[in-house]
Amino acid sequence: MFSLLLILYFSADIHKVVIQPFPFEDEQNPETFIQKLRQVDAAGGLIYIRDRMDPRILVINRRGKFVRRIGRPGPGPGELGRQSISIGVRDYGLWAVHGNMNSLLYYENGELLHRFRIQNYNRQGGLHRNPKTLAFTRDAVVIPVEADYQVMAAVYGYDGEVKRFIPTAFSDQQLYRQNPAVNDAYWAEADETWYCLFKYQPLLMVFDRNFQVIAQHQLEGEEIDLHVEQYRNHRRKNKFDIPPPLFYDFKVFNGMVYTLCRGMLYRINPRTGKTLSRAGFFGKGPRFKTIPGRLWLYYFAFPDEDTVLLGAVNDSWSHWLWQADTPFSKR
Repeated sequence: MFSLLLILYFSADIHKVVIQPFPFEDEQNPETFIQKLRQVDAAGGLIYIRDRMDPRILVINRRGKFVRRIGRPGPGPGELGRQSISIGVRDYGLWAVHGNMNSLLYYENGELLHRFRIQNYNRQGGLHRNPKTLAFTRDAVVIPVEADYQVMAAVYGYDGEVKRFIPTAFSDQQLYRQNPAVNDAYWAEADETWYCLFKYQPLLMVFDRNFQVIAQHQLEGEEIDLHVEQYRNHRRKNKFDIPPPLFYDFKVFNGMVYTLCRGMLYRINPRTGKTLSRAGFFGKGPRFKTIPGRLWLYYFAFPDEDTVLLGAVNDSWSHWLWQADTPFSKR
């Protein structure tokens, strides 16, 4: 009886979506070869891919045709290393944060226009060692930082000067000092509104253009609730160990918030914090015989209203980049 109820619950709440390999137009071009996909984003009709093994940022068009590589590999100023790189893209430019070098770099049409070092605030804080996200407008860049356990992000201008700090949302300083990961967050901006989703906590914050909090939501959902409970049990056994993140990747698209939790793509109303719908992804064909059930994907992007791109992290998969029809209604 319980199994029947569970099946009915899932069938009513989850969109089942079949994924297909992304069709590269010139798949034999060595410039489009992906070794280990670690981030995918889309803007202005172009798709941006961060490869962990090649620090240059791959840019392709919607048909999968090679456009350019952005950045110069290396450990020096203005260069990109393999580790601790994160990118943010808009239709007018791209910012890359280099965690190991504590630097920010801004590109337009593949050309480096701005570069500056990020402040190392104190011995306890600085740039997150493995930043996964940043957000920006034409006059501000937000990146996650740590400073005396009081700050969760810094707002930089294009001149490299700090415009303001955003205080942490957590009042439990003991928990924060035991596990600073509770402060890690994804950032996004759309229509003069800033969004912050915490990686290890079911918390979504919404800010106005001046970074005043206008909404704060505790997120709920079957996968979210299950992960939170497992996180609490994990902390009881080892309060200093960091479990896997609750959320992987984060996007704001057409006024809605999207994130991946335990392989499920959540669509969330940022005004209410309510989960509107969820999508689970499945494979079809011989290549998925050894991967039964729902697939766990870690990166996604929306190149248009009809398509969602999905990134795999498993070496055993035949492709790194996949796509599917957008599972959610456009209403």
